[in-house]
This record gives sequence, structure tokens and C-alpha cells, in this order.
Amino acid sequence: MSTDQSIDSSRTVTAALRISAPVTKAQEIAERLAVKPTRLVEKGKSPARESRWIYESSSTSEDIEAHIDELIALMERNGSGFSSLPPDCQIDIWCTINMEKEFLGFSLPSNLMQRAVALTVDIVFSVYGNSARLTGSSSGV
Repeated sequence: MSTDQSIDSSRTVTAALRISAPVTKAQEIAERLAVKPTRLVEKGKSPARESRWIYESSSTSEDIEAHIDELIALMERNGSGFSSLPPDCQIDIWCTINMEKEFLGFSLPSNLMQRAVALTVDIVFSVYGNSARLTGSSSGV
């Protein structure tokens, strides 16, 4: 990801590989994969409408590309487990960017996107800016 550090030097980025399923239980997904999840969410045991197997990136980089690369590499190394998942399982990489300023531009290199396409994995972004700056409020609420 290319970003301009002068635009926002106080940001955090995280990413997680998620497998969501309306029918298959999260524990069943975990049993099919050699990768230990960060957490499991079972449908009906929380507000979640689907069961979820979640593996969070261990990268400490401020560069979202490093997080995505780590998770795609994990899928590439464990391809047979991911390809054997039941058909109701949907895989994505959920990226979160929190920042003080209201603007952040970024891009993903084509080779990273090609790897994601080859694995049939979607990349989802949630970007959060400082609400006081976005609304013009000084209270920060």
C-alpha cells in the first residue's frame, strides 16, 4: 500500500481472514483447517447471524499491504484445507484502518490482488476517521 505518511501519521491497521457460514459451525471449519483460529464465533451464541472462523494478522506494520500479504500467504500454504470447505463457507479478508485525520489514500499492488483473485477471496475495507474532524464537532462525541 502506498500512503503519504504526512497525511496521517497516527493510524492503526488490522486485518483478519474470516470464514463465514450460515449452516456450517465454526468448530467444524476449525477441524478442517491446520491453522488455529484467533477466535470462533458460533451462530446463535452471539448476535452473529452466521458462524465465523477468524484468524487475525500478526503483523505490526502500519501498511495494510503487509497484513493482507500475510493472510494470503497463509491461505497459499494451506490451500487444501481452504479448498475443502463446505460450499456455504465464504472467505474474505477484513481490513480495518483507524486514523486521526479524515483522509487516507491507499492502493494495493496488482500482484497482491491477483493472488487474492486466484484464491477467490474478497478484500473488505472499513476506514474510520476522527469523528470530530468529520462532523466539525469539537467534543469528539
